[in-house]
Amino acid sequence: MPTRTAKTPTALPVLTPNAAGIDGGATAVYGAVPQARAQDPLRGFATFTQDLDAVADWLQACGVQTVAMESTGGYWIPLCQILPCAPCGPCCAPAPRSSLTRLPISSLGKRR
Repeated sequence: MPTRTAKTPTALPVLTPNAAGIDGGATAVYGAVPQARAQDPLRGFATFTQDLDAVADWLQACGVQTVAMESTGGYWIPLCQILPCAPCGPCCAPAPRSSLTRLPISSLGKRR
């Protein structure tokens, strides 16, 4: 039987260094920023207004300018109401029936 050799993963180029990823749900929002931007680059937040404000503050403190958001149903709506954003085109969504939208974050915190 032939032996398989493990492939060394190839690092992908960073295309948008000031980007974050957010997964929004009914009871929690999870965010990820580049590792060098925060002591804890993965954080979870509740979905109350004060918590969504905390998401916006955290993204701003981390220097995020673009967010890739995954959310099923309408759970993305409250977060987009907090973040001053405008859709700038679709991104690929790996899961079926998921909505993944890339959102530029302009002047975080001004729309509160």
